[in-house]
Parts: sequence; C-alpha cells; structure tokens
Amino acid sequence: QNYKKSIELYKFALSGSEPWMRPNILLKLGVAYYFDGNKDNARKVFLELGKTVDLKELPIYTELKIVLDELNVEH
Repeated sequence: QNYKKSIELYKFALSGSEPWMRPNILLKLGVAYYFDGNKDNARKVFLELGKTVDLKELPIYTELKIVLDELNVEH
C-alpha cells in the first residue's frame, strides 16, 4: 500500500475542507500515518480528532481501540 501518497492527499484535503469533513479526513490520516509507521504523527492526529469527536462513537472503534492503546491516546 502507498500510505505516503494517501497521507499527502489527506493533508491536501484537510487544507480545503469544510469543518464537517475534518473528522473523517483526520481519522483516515491518522490510520494512514499509523500503517506507514509514523506513530508520532498518528498519535498527534488522533489526539486532535479526539478534541472534536468521542472516539468511542466511531464506527471502527473496536478495531481502532488497539491502535489508540498502542499510541497511548485516551479514549
């Protein structure tokens, strides 16, 4: 998988996104960073996401919980 390209595209999308789109883009960006091995940036993105949404309410929370725990992100 080409996570670096995905990261580029998600960052570009964030720069011009409407506020209601940001949580979805941040979620995808955080996952892309994580699978690319950039756990510091993944953690930062998930922390930012957690300021605007309840991470436990995300549809993929069951799978994401393992990642959040590894990154030491409160949820």
